[in-house]
Amino acid sequence: MDLLYQSANDCANSYIDNESNYYLIRLQKKVSEQEYKAAYSSILEEYETNSYTKLILSVVDNDSAPLSVPFSARSWFASYFAPKFYTATNKNAVVAMVKPQTKFQNNMVNVIVGVIEKANIQVKLEYFESEEDAIDWIKNTN
Repeated sequence: MDLLYQSANDCANSYIDNESNYYLIRLQKKVSEQEYKAAYSSILEEYETNSYTKLILSVVDNDSAPLSVPFSARSWFASYFAPKFYTATNKNAVVAMVKPQTKFQNNMVNVIVGVIEKANIQVKLEYFESEEDAIDWIKNTN
């Protein structure tokens, strides 16, 4: 797996796995809007070279180190990144989501998924308890 973007504080990172043809976003701790957008934008930029339709969204979140992402960044994801990636993949996006552990972040994920569904973005989406499980699933998904 190769690094596409790494924030200075290592809270927002994006990767590409050219062997198994997927992207991975990992968010943890306190992520600024700029870092959030940079991590996701690096995937859109890389998509021009490596057009993979598989994406893992890994939220590293727990009570001792809760994830913090500005609402404006989440809005940008729903209004910009999701539609752009969905269109680029010819509506064949496959997403593995590592579930947040805190109730607040879990609710925020549900809100974003709801907004995406209302925008008629229909992706193959599965939820996982761990990043390892998400990687195993995405590697075996066509």
